[in-house]
Amino acid sequence: MYDLIIEKGDIIDGTGRERFNSDIGIVGDRIATIGELHEREAAARLDASGFIVSPGFIDIHSHSDLTLLVNPTADSKILQGVTTEVIGNCGMSPFPVNADRVDEIKRYLVFIAADVEWDWCTGEDYLNALERARPAVNVAVLVGHGTLRTAVSGFIDRGLTPDESRRLNELLEEALCHGAFGMSSGLIYPPGSFSSTEELVEACKVLKPYGGIYATHIRNERSRLLESISEAIEIGRRAEIPVQISHLKAAGSRNWGTVEKALELIDRSRASGVDVAFDVYPYTAGSTQLSQLLPPWVSTGGPARLLERLKDPIERGRIREEITTGTEEWESLVDPGGWDKVILASVESTTNKPL
Repeated sequence: MYDLIIEKGDIIDGTGRERFNSDIGIVGDRIATIGELHEREAAARLDASGFIVSPGFIDIHSHSDLTLLVNPTADSKILQGVTTEVIGNCGMSPFPVNADRVDEIKRYLVFIAADVEWDWCTGEDYLNALERARPAVNVAVLVGHGTLRTAVSGFIDRGLTPDESRRLNELLEEALCHGAFGMSSGLIYPPGSFSSTEELVEACKVLKPYGGIYATHIRNERSRLLESISEAIEIGRRAEIPVQISHLKAAGSRNWGTVEKALELIDRSRASGVDVAFDVYPYTAGSTQLSQLLPPWVSTGGPARLLERLKDPIERGRIREEITTGTEEWESLVDPGGWDKVILASVESTTNKPL
């Protein structure tokens, strides 16, 4: 006796085999049988003739950390067939929270903000809040390196002290003990951009005993794409952990075509024994914070200092010049003359607020 039989659907099972027409028998929340079941009894039957039946899709790169608490039904994902989300990407996770720097962390996470009350500090607290929300999707949680760094040192543009590095690794291990699947980094975003390869290697070594992965928004997705991928691969090799390169692309028209070389580099690294993979998104655009159109030094000290610099005529002139011409260390995310393609998706109201 089955609880549900899905009949006559074209099954694509995710193994790579050709689609085939069959029935699926479900007991409880598990698939019990795949085969001819038209004579078997079931509490309910669903005719899937003309439809494809497949496992749920995994959204490997999501920023639903806070929206799942507000909208746990996750309609936009479920209606696309997504049944598992990997959150905490690009170095951004809503935990761990240092009580002395909670405002900094919230400003850092403005990119994934949602109208939700923060009642957690540790990874355990956050995961408990997520569990209480009962999201409709399965959730795999990464802890963000940027959040970890903000908790231990704020937005200071320097390497970590030995004590700060030790504390970062302790917070990372605590998150892994509570169920995090790994660590992500966002190396174009301060404070992740202030970190060295060595710092990241030492943090990633914490992942190995827990079977954790390292997912990374690499340092440069433009002219230094190959160099940045090589850094990610080196981190994985030295820490002996799997690496996931987030939203692989070659941004900027002058760099188009570099992805072919990137794929060759990844293939060679896999052949040499490094477990490195990547994901892509299905559109020819980007999605990030507007502050990423500014040179990295402008963000040193956090959002408050960024605004102060923009108000200063001298510093604003330097910013304008570097955006226009670039520097040896930095190139604009927008091609020259391409500013008409920048779209603001959301902005906080400035009504009655001084600019």
